[in-house]
Amino acid sequence: MFLSRLFGRRGADRKIARAHLRSIAAQSRNPVFYADNGVHDTFDGRFELMTLHAVLVLRRLKASGEGGDRIAQEILTLMFSDFDHALRESGTGDLTLGKKVRVLGESYLGRAKAYDRAILNGKGELQETLHRNLFEMRDSNLSAEMTDYVLAVVERLDVQGDDDLLQGKTDWPAPSDYIH
Repeated sequence: MFLSRLFGRRGADRKIARAHLRSIAAQSRNPVFYADNGVHDTFDGRFELMTLHAVLVLRRLKASGEGGDRIAQEILTLMFSDFDHALRESGTGDLTLGKKVRVLGESYLGRAKAYDRAILNGKGELQETLHRNLFEMRDSNLSAEMTDYVLAVVERLDVQGDDDLLQGKTDWPAPSDYIH
């Protein structure tokens, strides 16, 4: 009986994680992010936006207790499985695939730490972190607007109820309200 509960829970967690991942991907693909000297519409640019949105959701899920931790781990597992699949489809061979996925994993972890620290340390550090990661230190007028958007996401997720999050619902603000 214990195993059936364990596997049943994992299946439910995976279903919830998949819902969150679909939501993260949809939000990350919003054309507003890529327009007018914005984030480059490349694998790297899409990775950066996926990472940012995933970090924000996972940050909030981890604050909701053990169930949130399990779902957060499932999101990461599924997200990197999707990255693996995307790299394979783009022609990455088996000999280099593992290394590329490992580099993506290390990049994700570095970004997660940087975003968590920047959110805690305030708007100025967050803007610098976003400028470095999303805009590659290019001259972009969107760093300040993106900072306002990220802070709005944090605020919206922080007030969203645990029950909704643990059911796979993510309440996003509209990027177009912040990025012009």
